[in-house]
Amino acid sequence: MLYTGYLGIGQLISFNNVYILNIQNMLLGILGLVGFYKILNHLFPNNKHENILVTSIFAFNPLYFATTIALNTDMPTLVFGVLLALAFLNENKLSFIVCSLALIFSKETGILIYMSMVFSY
Repeated sequence: MLYTGYLGIGQLISFNNVYILNIQNMLLGILGLVGFYKILNHLFPNNKHENILVTSIFAFNPLYFATTIALNTDMPTLVFGVLLALAFLNENKLSFIVCSLALIFSKETGILIYMSMVFSY
């Protein structure tokens, strides 16, 4: 529901415009890549070049790349799951709450990811 609300903002600007939907989806994908890179920098702080390489491999993974360029409900689950893990590692409670709500309200499997993150703490 949150993901469709996010996509609905672009449709308020220009109704039935697929290009805006794809741009919004790619921006969300870039946000997920930045979060993935920050997780790698948190886990491996001395390996900047290797972290960039692993992030680029993740970006051009066919599954991630396909969900970035096509509209589906798996994309926000992946992005908000990565951002939830980043907030968990940085111990930022406000970001953890916001990302967990976004994850839960984007798809049903987000509840399972959230619960596994909470019980692992």
